[in-house]
Formats: sequence, C-alpha cells, structure tokens
Amino acid sequence: MPRTKLREQPRYEFTYQFCVQSRDLSSRRHLGADAIVQLMHEAVVHLLHALSLHEFDLGDGRTGIIAEDTIINYMREAFLFEPLAIESHVDEVSFSGFRVFHRMIRSGETIALAECGVVGFDLTGRAPVPIPETFKKALLQHHNSPQSLPHG
Repeated sequence: MPRTKLREQPRYEFTYQFCVQSRDLSSRRHLGADAIVQLMHEAVVHLLHALSLHEFDLGDGRTGIIAEDTIINYMREAFLFEPLAIESHVDEVSFSGFRVFHRMIRSGETIALAECGVVGFDLTGRAPVPIPETFKKALLQHHNSPQSLPHG
C-alpha cells in the first residue's frame, strides 16, 4: 500500500506545549495514535483561542468547525513525562474550509507530522457552511503580527 508522505511547512505560527501523560500511552507504552489525534484537536482549540475564536464560533456567532480528514505520519516514539510541542500552521483557506498542518516535536526532533482538513459547520442547522470572514481576518492579522514571524 502506498504511503501518504507529508512535508514540513516552511513556518508554523502556533505552538501548543504539553507533557505526555499516562492516559496518552498505548499498550506498547509509547504515545498512542489515538492520543495524537486528541492532542492535535487540543492544539487547534488553542490556535483558535490565540485568534480570539472558538471551535464552536469562528467569529460570526454560528459557524463552528468539524474535521473532514486527518493524515498522520509517525517518525519517532514519545514516552511518559516527555515534554512535547505541537506546532501548527493554517493554510489552504477556501470558501468552505481550511487545512491545519501540525508538526509534533521534542527538543527540535520531529515525532510526527499531521494534516487535518476542516470544514465550516453550522452546529444549529447541522450543515456545512462557508468559512466566515471573521476567521479569515483574524488569521491574516495573526500571520502579519511580529510574534508569528518564523524563528531563525
């Protein structure tokens, strides 16, 4: 079966730091795949918070988000109590969605790369809706701010 190979992004504007907890471990005692998906979700929640938005409200009072697809490339194991970070970058913003690119790192070493397609969703009407301009403006403003410039 051919493998989907993700590429690192040129920049990641958002960082979510955490420590591997016992609940994050698989039966093999390393960071489990299910935990990585949960941690990516947590990184998106923190990313939206940095934009003064929320996963249930992208700034227009009605549009939330739902995941459309997720791809993860595992590179290394991570273990209990290790400090890790998920760096995130939002791109490919379209009429109805966007992609979130993640890089999970430990001391500069990549543990996993991930990508998630996100769709605007009216949580009341239970239907896909366009991504509101409030989200696009908040993202653009953050991308242009001095704190989001690449570190080098």
